Amino acid sequence: MTALALPLAAFVLNALATGLVLTALGLALRPGLRRLHPLLQADLALVLFLLAVAAPFLARPVVPAPPPRPEPAAVLPAPAPTLPVPTEEAAPPPSVLGAPGAPGADAPPTGETVEARAPRPRSLRLPAGLWAWALSAAALGGALVALARLLLGLVRLRRLKASGVPWTHPAWERAQGWAGPGRSAQPRLSAQVTVPLVVGWCRPVILLPPWLVRRLSEEELALVLLHELGHVRRRDDWLGLGQEVLRALFFFQPAVWFFGRELAAARELACDAWAAARAGGEGPYLRALVRAGEVLWRWAPVQAVRLGLSGAGLRRRVQMLRSGKWREPRRKGGWRLGLAALSLGVVLGLLYLPPVVFLGGRAAEGGMGWRQVPGRPTEPGTFAVLSGQASLPLALAFSPRGDLLAVAEYASHVVRLWDLASGREALTLVPPPRTPPRLLVYSVMDSQGLAFSPDGRRLATFAPVGEEAYLCLWDLERQALLVALPVRVWPLQARFSPDGRLLAWVGSPPFVHVPPEQRMGVEWLNLENYERGLLATGDTALEFSPEGKWLAVAQRKPHPEVALWDVATWTKVRAWPYSAAGLAFSPDGQYLALAGEDGVTVLHLPTDTVQARLPVPTKGPLAFSPEGFLLVWHPAGRVQAWSPVGALLWDFSTPTGRTLAFHPTGQLLALANWDPTVTVWDVPAQKPRFVLPGFPAGGPLASAAGRVALAAGAEVTVWDEPYAGPGFRAAHRGSVTGLAFDAAGRRLAVGVSGFPAYVALWDLATGTMLEFPMAMAAVTAVALAADGSTLAAADEQKQIWVWDMATGGLRYTFAMPERAARSLAFSPDGRKLAAASWALSQDETTLVVWDLATGTKAWERGGYAGWVAFRPQGLFTLFLGARGGGLALLDPQTGKELRRYSERGYLWGLALDHTGRYLLAFPIEAPVEVWDLEEERLLGRLPVYGFTHVAGGAFGEGGLVFFTGHPLSDRSLGALVAFHLGHLLER
Repeated sequence: MTALALPLAAFVLNALATGLVLTALGLALRPGLRRLHPLLQADLALVLFLLAVAAPFLARPVVPAPPPRPEPAAVLPAPAPTLPVPTEEAAPPPSVLGAPGAPGADAPPTGETVEARAPRPRSLRLPAGLWAWALSAAALGGALVALARLLLGLVRLRRLKASGVPWTHPAWERAQGWAGPGRSAQPRLSAQVTVPLVVGWCRPVILLPPWLVRRLSEEELALVLLHELGHVRRRDDWLGLGQEVLRALFFFQPAVWFFGRELAAARELACDAWAAARAGGEGPYLRALVRAGEVLWRWAPVQAVRLGLSGAGLRRRVQMLRSGKWREPRRKGGWRLGLAALSLGVVLGLLYLPPVVFLGGRAAEGGMGWRQVPGRPTEPGTFAVLSGQASLPLALAFSPRGDLLAVAEYASHVVRLWDLASGREALTLVPPPRTPPRLLVYSVMDSQGLAFSPDGRRLATFAPVGEEAYLCLWDLERQALLVALPVRVWPLQARFSPDGRLLAWVGSPPFVHVPPEQRMGVEWLNLENYERGLLATGDTALEFSPEGKWLAVAQRKPHPEVALWDVATWTKVRAWPYSAAGLAFSPDGQYLALAGEDGVTVLHLPTDTVQARLPVPTKGPLAFSPEGFLLVWHPAGRVQAWSPVGALLWDFSTPTGRTLAFHPTGQLLALANWDPTVTVWDVPAQKPRFVLPGFPAGGPLASAAGRVALAAGAEVTVWDEPYAGPGFRAAHRGSVTGLAFDAAGRRLAVGVSGFPAYVALWDLATGTMLEFPMAMAAVTAVALAADGSTLAAADEQKQIWVWDMATGGLRYTFAMPERAARSLAFSPDGRKLAAASWALSQDETTLVVWDLATGTKAWERGGYAGWVAFRPQGLFTLFLGARGGGLALLDPQTGKELRRYSERGYLWGLALDHTGRYLLAFPIEAPVEVWDLEEERLLGRLPVYGFTHVAGGAFGEGGLVFFTGHPLSDRSLGALVAFHLGHLLER
């Protein structure tokens, strides 16, 4: 029912909003529109009526209805779950809601996502509560009642049609003569009607009341019949039926009623003009109109008002006839063009009206545009993250069940959810596409701004943006962003109330020079009606009591204080003069622990006394285990467990770190490292349980035969099928600046910059390595022939080194003419080697091709720079320099340009698939281009959400392509990602 109630309620509100806007527009334009020709007025009224019907569809947000929500699962009980060390054996796919075997595992995620779309400029956000159900029920009930009344009216019209008696009169023949050939009707007399009426659609009849026939002359009666024939010729009977059906369905749309009345009045004016033009002028028709109005006013005054034959309606019809507007225009193309322009303008205006978005169960702007899968992507549009954390962990949080660990990253601004049972990444949450700064204030590194809702179905995160921050509330079931709200501070902590109704956070202003008295304190959000509030205190920590009655808030400036607030009334009920950086309630709510620089203070709340003082100076988080003992993290790198009365239970050492989180059971501790991995410790056993992988992405990338290799600093990682985890890792003595596979993916060449520099050639089957030393300290590019017979490397001193793998000896050294080579490529047969430099000035770039059979230069061409690659067909593709920009196809024998593919300016690079048919181009700050070189056409541009600067890419097998974004670039995902491109390659 939710899938129907929420969209219908949003539709009704959008209809009201757009209806009021269109009604105001109609009232403003009505005086001018009434000066137009009657036929134009009728056409325009019909167009505006249809636009009023279409307005809610044009202005409403296009988002899918939420899936059925399973019953909330219970929070994990006190016994600790068994979390095995991840291995490379096949593991069950991760679940966002629960790991296999954990409580709630029978409610797997739906896997549905939000389609990629352009964000709406503005929106009116309303909560989805009980009143939304009432509004949707009222809309459905009202529509059913209106349709029932319309059906009864149609039955009555059918009876009226059957009550008519066929009637012949000279006035009817005269009216037919004026009207000419065309659609006609049969006149009948009926005592059950009080006004002339056209009834029926397939075989219409004109019903006349007998008393009206007796009181009008033959000419007046003929003109009345001619007017009714005008309705028949214009098919107003069908238009009227459609109008009544739409008005019944959209009874809540004020513009439908307004323009419906205008359409009915314009319809009468149009028939008057049509009849006057065929009766020889306005004089006879005007006299008949006035006479008929007098008769109807005496016998049927209500019907006379409805037909516009009295009062203002009659005056409007008389003024139209006297003004001469009844004459048919000679050219109708002008007003039709104007109608089309007006319709287009109204439609474009409706598209930019603020839509109504329900926040309680609908997706707002932002969110992921692709669906993440745990293993190999096999469906078009799906992706898998292979590399783990790509930048320093900023905040950690365990889910209430303890099956997931959320990790917020510092540079990439994403949140990764790890399934602790399988050790795989279950979900990546990308913040809204705003522009975060490259460098954040360093104090944000102390943030604990991650919070799961008590049922584990929602996650609150924070995205620092410039001098502000945004609260992002995620629906983990649907993998969608519910709302992104601007907040006043950069949060240090966020907490849900135990019932999940409130979300509170506390933080600090973006710059330390802000005076303490201007700090904003604690903010809270009611998730039922999205009401926000502010407490004028607190800038350090907060915590809800277990029963949710109180909120403890700590502040250190300007006056140290720990306050207890009543959540129902938001009044302060108790306060203590302590300076605390962390808070924790015991499971029974009897104790409140305060972490400070001088130690930990344990308060006994029923007696308002100090129960114990622990000599553990800490600024880190505190946690009570389900058994009731207090876990404390020591800045010196120790974790201690204390009883509430001050007895030390156990103590063990951990590596130092700034960000950590305790498992809900107290059995595990997640500690963020600086490399940037996350170690999960077994607290009772005092040893690491496992490590969640991670390293900075954005280094060199290579792929061949289903394998992909990525460099991060001095380390190279190789992934194999089926993407269960890295299959090979190797550390080197310097920074890795180049990678290259052979065609079979068996050998990997690694260029290492150091003192001295060298090229490492790895045999991935045996894990053995050969080193090829170089005289210089920096390697700029490496290449390996398809058959693995020849290895090439370039250095910063413009030298090209070529080794023969059969002998292991140096075969050639070549010199670049202008700048060092940044890209190397072997021809498919291994007989030629191409090298290209890169520079901002096109005059300083050079492309050189050497013949390896003779060791001589085949040709050289200036102005071409960047990345080079040979096609198996023998043609040569490269990335052009700054002035020309784009991609070009050259003849490998002569260097002549044969074809230019793209004019996108600067490119980060290019990649070819193994067939040489498909090409990837990576423009700077633009979508990735996919080209079909055989058909010489652009297949599409990939809106890879989360990437702004794509640092590298490579084709895999089976429609896969690999991307890596630079971790310090704006909005960069900062990870190695495998995407499935079948939706483009199958076109």
